[in-house]
Amino acid sequence: MYNPDGLIRQAKANGQPIIFVAINYRLGRIRENIAVFGGDPENVTAIGQSVGASSIALHLTSYRGRKGVPFQKAVLARLWPPPFPSHRTNQSISLMSGASGLNFNIMSSHVANNTAKVAASLGCIHTHGSPDSEETLQCLKNTPMETLNNVAVSHAREAKPPFGELYFYPSWDGDYIPERPSVSLRKGDFVKGSLFPSPLPCPQSSLTHLLYLLTTLQPDLPLISSFTTNDGAWYAPPNLPTPASALATLQRHILSLSPSSLSRLLELYPLSSFPDTEHATQSYHLAARLNRDFWFACPVLDFGYHYSRHSKPSPSANGSKNVYLYALNSTRYTPIYRAMGVPHWGVAHLSDIPYLMATPFIPGGDNSETQQALSRKMAGAVAAFAYSGDPNTGMGFGEGRWEGMLEGVEEEGGGLEGVEAEGVGLEGVGEKEGILEGVQDEGGGGFNIFVVDEEGGEGVR
Repeated sequence: MYNPDGLIRQAKANGQPIIFVAINYRLGRIRENIAVFGGDPENVTAIGQSVGASSIALHLTSYRGRKGVPFQKAVLARLWPPPFPSHRTNQSISLMSGASGLNFNIMSSHVANNTAKVAASLGCIHTHGSPDSEETLQCLKNTPMETLNNVAVSHAREAKPPFGELYFYPSWDGDYIPERPSVSLRKGDFVKGSLFPSPLPCPQSSLTHLLYLLTTLQPDLPLISSFTTNDGAWYAPPNLPTPASALATLQRHILSLSPSSLSRLLELYPLSSFPDTEHATQSYHLAARLNRDFWFACPVLDFGYHYSRHSKPSPSANGSKNVYLYALNSTRYTPIYRAMGVPHWGVAHLSDIPYLMATPFIPGGDNSETQQALSRKMAGAVAAFAYSGDPNTGMGFGEGRWEGMLEGVEEEGGGLEGVEAEGVGLEGVGEKEGILEGVQDEGGGGFNIFVVDEEGGEGVR
């Protein structure tokens, strides 16, 4: 799925060659070794999809943004190692089909309790008493990795079907995650550009505060963030009978929602807004939309909004704000989903990968020339972003210009704050309509999001 051949070829064809490295969570080694392969250690783009996007977002908000990150740009497909970012301004991030992971209740006790359950199943707590003892930790360390992994995955999937997501996740520890990341975002406490090259000329401890102050003067790390039309397709069975059962799929992962909040959700997402289709009930489509918005769309938009609001114009993007958003309204998996009997999945999670990788052929998928052309455009834009920090410098999207999220947007009274939920926003948006198309608050604000589909309708909305 993540074969980069098409992306690399497209980048070369556009005269913006890149080197692709599959990091397997070893990001720091890139800057240490990429020069040996002809790469630039001061122009590293981190691309994360789904949970990878969450990892990048957590990097950006770690230590209140005061210790830097080992990359200069990021792509968060769906919403990160000398210890400080480079002095160069062509740094970027890409968060694809993934939320920032900052919207869920990050409770240390939840993860601790789940870890204790795994330890108990392995006999470690029964033998050694306390789940926090050194003996319990040593018992877990002595357990064969395959056994430990199988037991942990089994517990996770039983508690949070179907995939076991959010049974374990980074917790608010007062150190790496010093406070709720959403709070850090609103205060602007995230990683920004740096004046200093790496390695640093003197110990980190003596420069931490000075570098933090200086980095606030620099353009921030450019990033791309995104979601797909039906990112929440997998989080509910197709035969859900009632709106209450739709809410239950959300409550497995979004903890501590109050009864009043649940009632309000059903007001904002009325069942009548969703179709009753051959393969899935209205309540399924309600659940899919709720999960899309909570897991992906709203966190992506919230992260991008606050990141852009606190950022400074980027020279590499002609002085524009450096956060780019896209919503994907197309998928190459439609024939496969039909063959599987799940056509209601639509533009589901992972749909953007074949476009961003410019995958030439998907067995059983849609390999038409129209889809191939869209793949080349998407891959060209991502390669251009990695190369220069501006997705518009490559093949891009034809005549339409991909504007920054808040580019030309009146910030006072705009953005997400104050946006009326009824009649606008994410709820009730059809599969072929622009996400948040025409959204405005009373102050006439809003933001730019690039809507991508195979019918030639791509462009900023």
